[in-house]
Amino acid sequence: MTLDQAVNCFQALGQTWRLETFRVLAQAGDLGMTAGTVADRVGLSPSQATFHLKELEHCGLCASTREGRFMRYRVVPDQVQALLGFLLNDCCRGHHSLCAPALDALQALDGPALGGEGRLSVLFVCPGNDARSVMAAALLNTLGGRRFVATSAGTQPESQVAKEVTALLGRFEHEIETDIPKPLSALDGQVFDFVFTLSSRVTESDLSEALPGGMTANWRIVDPLADAPSCEIRAAQVADAYRQLRRRIEALVALPMTELNQMTLRQRVDEIGQMTTGDGQ
Repeated sequence: MTLDQAVNCFQALGQTWRLETFRVLAQAGDLGMTAGTVADRVGLSPSQATFHLKELEHCGLCASTREGRFMRYRVVPDQVQALLGFLLNDCCRGHHSLCAPALDALQALDGPALGGEGRLSVLFVCPGNDARSVMAAALLNTLGGRRFVATSAGTQPESQVAKEVTALLGRFEHEIETDIPKPLSALDGQVFDFVFTLSSRVTESDLSEALPGGMTANWRIVDPLADAPSCEIRAAQVADAYRQLRRRIEALVALPMTELNQMTLRQRVDEIGQMTTGDGQ
């Protein structure tokens, strides 16, 4: 990063509302946010939020993509890393002791929000809460029960968890929270250490009550209950989704949480979300 580029970034961040806009956007991870959602989070009007987002985009700290009538904004990790590298290179000049305290302070998480007994709380979300999110929560509670406590919810919950899902989870001796899907509203604004969405149909506005304070990632998995012309195919698709989720959950449980800083953890979590996945709906 050149000196002029760094100056542009610092000027963009050198305003209270703009810095807060950047922080909120960074928390959203690869989900990104629309200007309207950023405005709600920061306490600005949509036009004010758009102005600040454009300033951040101008210096390269965020980028936008059009989705219908809306623009979605996301932080650009490479530019953020380049800015941090610029700071560290000029600050440390080879003297690790100058920057080490600040780097060491970047712990993976400040502490579990809900889990108790040192466990990290995790929320899995899909629209119906009748298949993917239920399996993901059951898997994590089984495989990572000593370190994690998981729950699930839906943005538009179905009336009942799919029978193929309950049968599969029973076969592998996983405990299921309940066979009645629950809405996000049932969580009553609880805060989670991690929030994983499993569908592109779940937006950041749907998660406004679950996101604060937690790390988010989209682990898209194709809906196993969709486009299944027969019970056999439906069961096979549920089993395939289970295998994809199990691989990701195993990778999450294996992460050395206490040894990773936030930026590295964010990267690892996003990489896990790309394991054996297509464009889930």
